[in-house]
Amino acid sequence: MTRSLKFLLAALAIITVLDVVAAVQAAQITGPDKPPVFAVVGLVVLAAATLTATVGLARDARWARPVIYIACALRIISGILGLGGHTSAARLTLGAVGVVLSVAVIAVLVRTRRPAAEIVIQHT
Repeated sequence: MTRSLKFLLAALAIITVLDVVAAVQAAQITGPDKPPVFAVVGLVVLAAATLTATVGLARDARWARPVIYIACALRIISGILGLGGHTSAARLTLGAVGVVLSVAVIAVLVRTRRPAAEIVIQHT
């Protein structure tokens, strides 16, 4: 297992935990700052997709990388949108760490991209 893969698996596990914690915290907010239900459900779906893709990445599944790209991009967008609300320091920290880790995961995935399959043409 390479260092890059170890970093990716650890970062994705941390991101999954952060998403679950953020969903629990968001569900407990009351008053006018309460996020919409679809935002809380979205965090849970992102956590599940990230966890599934982490297992797929560990098994070198072809579908894992695109799922991670999409989940990290949605997490970055969600984190940026979350900055606009009146959030506590804890929620702001969770969002910032999630965004930074998501950007790092995307950067490492792009850097360690699989080489394209070589096409072997046989001349007869």
